[in-house]
Amino acid sequence: MNEGGMSFSDMREMYNVATGSDLSRAEFLHASERIFQLQRLANVKFGVTAEDDTLPPRLLEDTGEGGHAGEVPDELDSLLTDYYDHRGWDEDGIPKAETLAEFDVMDLLGADVPSQVTG
Repeated sequence: MNEGGMSFSDMREMYNVATGSDLSRAEFLHASERIFQLQRLANVKFGVTAEDDTLPPRLLEDTGEGGHAGEVPDELDSLLTDYYDHRGWDEDGIPKAETLAEFDVMDLLGADVPSQVTG
């Protein structure tokens, strides 16, 4: 472990020991992304929308003091669009069907794929 917490290699090693697997770095990264996609799908299924993907209100308001007085994030929408694109989600933050297929999530979920998934 490093001083700031667990490293990626530490997590991979612990996963491999716990499951009896021998995943390579690339395989572990793929499995991690698959879990992330499943988590987002569950959130979508339970009503999470793009409107929920924001910063806490106190971070969106001017504090009026300190080194960043008068500054508030103004590029959040474009950053979110880039993030959704990077994750393989549509403009509403819903995983695209091709993204779910890439991570074998569609087969895993079967009929439980949220109706919002398109593509």
